[in-house]
Amino acid sequence: MSDSKWIGQFNGSRVGNLFWRESEDGSGELTVGQSDGNVLTLETRHDAGDPKRFVLTGKAPDNSTQTVGYLELEDASQSHRVGTWRLTDRSTGTFEVVLKEFGGSTSASPIEQSQLLIANKEVPLGAITLYRTDLSRIISELESYFDGPVTVVIRAKESEQVMVRNVAEYLARGDLPDMVKELTLAVEKEATHGLKKIVTITLSDDLDSKIAVSSPDELWTEAVAQRLSRFLEQFTSTFTGFLRRHGLNVNFFMFLGLLIALPEFELADRIIIVLLAIGLMLVIVRSHKLVPFARIYLDPDRVRRPYAKELPSAILGVVAALAISAFTALPKITGWISKAAEWLASALAN
Repeated sequence: MSDSKWIGQFNGSRVGNLFWRESEDGSGELTVGQSDGNVLTLETRHDAGDPKRFVLTGKAPDNSTQTVGYLELEDASQSHRVGTWRLTDRSTGTFEVVLKEFGGSTSASPIEQSQLLIANKEVPLGAITLYRTDLSRIISELESYFDGPVTVVIRAKESEQVMVRNVAEYLARGDLPDMVKELTLAVEKEATHGLKKIVTITLSDDLDSKIAVSSPDELWTEAVAQRLSRFLEQFTSTFTGFLRRHGLNVNFFMFLGLLIALPEFELADRIIIVLLAIGLMLVIVRSHKLVPFARIYLDPDRVRRPYAKELPSAILGVVAALAISAFTALPKITGWISKAAEWLASALAN
């Protein structure tokens, strides 16, 4: 007999479409395509001491298996289950699933077996700067992808505190920070087969900005992902994004310049040049972190400075180009300096 396949919803601290494959012995795999664009995958097994409870396990950093939470059944039949869940990270919520057969194969997960039920699309984003009016436009764009009213939820990291609110309530606050570097906008609506259409925009200064779209309609998923990606291009800096992602490669080219130039010098000079180069490389590494990747300004009165974000990138790019050129041409430069010193000494002697 094939495994039982359950499909439904995960709600609470984590929200998303839920797939649950269960073997006859009670073991199985639970997969949640979360509204923040991430996928949660856990192993399940019956709790020996409580037939209505399932133990959730995952991989520890050392690759061992550890218990990460529990599912508690409150109402269960042969084709329907309702209950609660809790994880060791203190996230909690409810779930509801119905039995859904995907065929006789037991080797593939439900997501792999039926693209008709769920289609996921992720699109990486570049360096984005948003002002308050831009944020309002993006919210309106998100709402336009759904029929009828929807609620956009915002998740923003303010210093070390994470705020999750209805976007209208969040933006109505009187104590909003001037700027945040991590923000997620998520909107969802019920679709067919108990699934949801979910669209998420994640903006992060850690280069993890992306669009995530999930729905039971593959065409809708692809269309929304492409349309939203094109819409966000107007807020994206291609040059800054490229420099933030690949700017540290300048140290590699500087190293090549050193290899070309060093044979022309004596050992003592080589040591001095290498120490100077290492110092310059460390400065570039430090400066690279100052190049912004995601900036969201929440103050409605903040003055727009379209090129302010480009300034650190431009300065770092010029410095890096000059450094590479200087190290490559170092033998010629030192030759000029030596000749100038000899000319000056000769002039003073006369």
